[in-house]
Amino acid sequence: GTTSLDSVTFARNTAQRGGAIFVNVGIVEVTNSVFLSNTAVASSVNPGGGAIYTRQTSTVTIDDTVFTGNQSASHGCAILNLSPSVVTLQNNTRFAYNTCTDGGVVWNTGTVNLDGTAILDGNTSPYCSGGGTLNMGSGNTNAGGDTSCGF
Repeated sequence: GTTSLDSVTFARNTAQRGGAIFVNVGIVEVTNSVFLSNTAVASSVNPGGGAIYTRQTSTVTIDDTVFTGNQSASHGCAILNLSPSVVTLQNNTRFAYNTCTDGGVVWNTGTVNLDGTAILDGNTSPYCSGGGTLNMGSGNTNAGGDTSCGF
């Protein structure tokens, strides 16, 4: 089945994987929501995803949602997406002031689709080129004409 989340605020949550949401073989749709100050703490097994962590054959669609102040002790300041999962960021989804030690706002080895997404100021990661924005690793990026991401 599909889990649909509309107008939800995820604030100040902490986990080893995905500070707010961990998706393992599922379908999740997030619309008009806020991910604020969630944290993925250090873990020896695939750590990261300050707000969201996906793996296996997960599909996550994020629409008109704000990610701000999320942090990861490792990969993916806001989102960590592992192959073969697919994450779609669309319709004014925004990222600002997210921090991590590796991999930028989105750390991806699966597929990320971008359409109308803004990677804003203040995102930091010391190992990601492009100002701490996207680390695509071995994954696929489908930008759909999006020019706001700085890559």
